[in-house]
Amino acid sequence: MSLFSLSAHSQGAKDTAMLNLPGDNLDLNSVMVLFQKSKTIEAFQQSLNDSATGINNMDLNKDKKVDFIKVVTKKKDSTYTFIMQIDISEKKTQDVASIIVDKDKNKKITLKIVGNKDMYGKDYVVTPNTEASPGVTSNPAYQGENPVTKDVPATTVVVVEQVPIVQYVYSPAYVPYVPPYYYGYYPPYFFGFTVMAVGIYRHNNYYYHGGYYGGYHYPPPVRPGGVGGVGGVGGVGGVGGVGGVGGVGGVGGVVVLELLVELVR
Repeated sequence: MSLFSLSAHSQGAKDTAMLNLPGDNLDLNSVMVLFQKSKTIEAFQQSLNDSATGINNMDLNKDKKVDFIKVVTKKKDSTYTFIMQIDISEKKTQDVASIIVDKDKNKKITLKIVGNKDMYGKDYVVTPNTEASPGVTSNPAYQGENPVTKDVPATTVVVVEQVPIVQYVYSPAYVPYVPPYYYGYYPPYFFGFTVMAVGIYRHNNYYYHGGYYGGYHYPPPVRPGGVGGVGGVGGVGGVGGVGGVGGVGGVGGVVVLELLVELVR
């Protein structure tokens, strides 16, 4: 069985590096959480565009209103690709990111989100964590090396095959969803709500970064040295306390071996 962690890890906003690209306004870690909670692709699309969830803050046509993101399905053999797209104008559509669900010959299911290179940079990937992590409680009185400065809740393990939307797409009852929407024509539940400042948006979404190898340009580059030895891991670092192991340090809340396993893959 394939396992991944449901995000339950709060981090500071400084833990997530700014891309300075349009993708800063659609947090793919948040998208991952929303996807695994949804029962159908249509329901996922609706929640993604709901102002109450606060996940979509994209404004590609620069009208200061949030753009509608439609979800287009493609299937090849046992692989489903759910492409999030924005119709910028009547003639131009921009792919934002793709959610890829794959079942191999052994019926193992994997899940990842790949950001479009124009939106997130090249090879920007969010993949589920494969192991749960224990909670850590801060101790302000501790004066030794590598103190824990904030409480880190434990992540919860979830079986990928039991995620409702995964069960749905691989069930005999599944019919691929085809969104009928286009530029200027949107569902009744959507209205172009005002875009929020990117700093506020990112602060509102940093909670979702605890359960994923989220937001790095895959594979994650390894750099020598004690603190911050792994660069470009959006939303993973920042707690510290791991440094000096094989030249990979400063990865707060994530076991170094997990990263090394990911590199080997």
